[in-house]
Amino acid sequence: MAFQGVWAVDGSTIAGPLMRLMHGSATRSGEGVVDIGDLAVRELAVPGTSVRVGSGATTVLGREIQWQGSYYSYNTGDIEVPITPTGSGSGRSDLIIARVEDPTFAGSPWTHNASDTLVYARVIEDVDPGETGIPAGETISAIPLARLDIPASTGTITQDMIVDLRQMMDPRSTQVVRIQRGMDPIDYAGDVTDAYENWPNNPWNLAGARVPIPAWATQAQIRATWAQTLLEATGGTGGNNDARGQVRIRFYNGSDELVTTPTAYNVNQTSPTNGYRTTISWADTVSIPSYLRGVDAALAMQVRGTSGFNGRLAFDQYAVGSVEITFNEVPVLDLA
Repeated sequence: MAFQGVWAVDGSTIAGPLMRLMHGSATRSGEGVVDIGDLAVRELAVPGTSVRVGSGATTVLGREIQWQGSYYSYNTGDIEVPITPTGSGSGRSDLIIARVEDPTFAGSPWTHNASDTLVYARVIEDVDPGETGIPAGETISAIPLARLDIPASTGTITQDMIVDLRQMMDPRSTQVVRIQRGMDPIDYAGDVTDAYENWPNNPWNLAGARVPIPAWATQAQIRATWAQTLLEATGGTGGNNDARGQVRIRFYNGSDELVTTPTAYNVNQTSPTNGYRTTISWADTVSIPSYLRGVDAALAMQVRGTSGFNGRLAFDQYAVGSVEITFNEVPVLDLA
């Protein structure tokens, strides 16, 4: 074996295999769509017996032979893909894929190798329910775009049957951490009303209470901790002395907001005379709506106390609040 020929030389020609290998090296053999909206699979404008694959770019790793390299392709406009109706016996799951069909390896002759289409939107019918990738045993060069979960006796495909399976070829990610230490005077958890309140209710350290959300971020993985909060003694240990409530995280920019799913806490008194410290942990993965992408959003740690209990958690000078946010770039359908 030997090194492949060098193409960056005056008078040389560029060999297809070398360019595929170079593209594979440049992408580190990664594959997927390039931008968050690329090659999205949707129902027709008027739902019918096909789906449409939108415009956009993709890179697909060649799998027919070793050292095949990678293929880049760009789709302009929508491609309609016909779907076989299901019978009355049962439903069916189909995969919509972007497949490279290179005659160099498939054995078909070129019609015109300078202009032939090599990447096609294809259907793999009757895959396992829940399938998220190219089925095991397939030796094709392809990436999954969507799965259709079609009920029995169905010919019209609607958006609720389409499961987005696209992956980014080179997704971006970044992390933001906000920490605030201690509070004097003490801030107690919850006013024991139906409304959430900020807890702790003081300005954030570092860059203030605002978080820069990247314009490309479509998902956030968030972990929040209310560490070493104090459950003060209430004179008893019965259930009515518990501290109970819910915590969540809120992002907002003017009237636009994103609130996360809350997590409940239930801290039991163990002594009628001695308080003790406890930590609440919370985590969630949320989709970032288009109206919050690319803005500096305000951040709040929030609590809502449960009525009927004497115990309340205190955020005092020794407590620490922290929020760790990892912003991810994942494919989405809502680009507006």
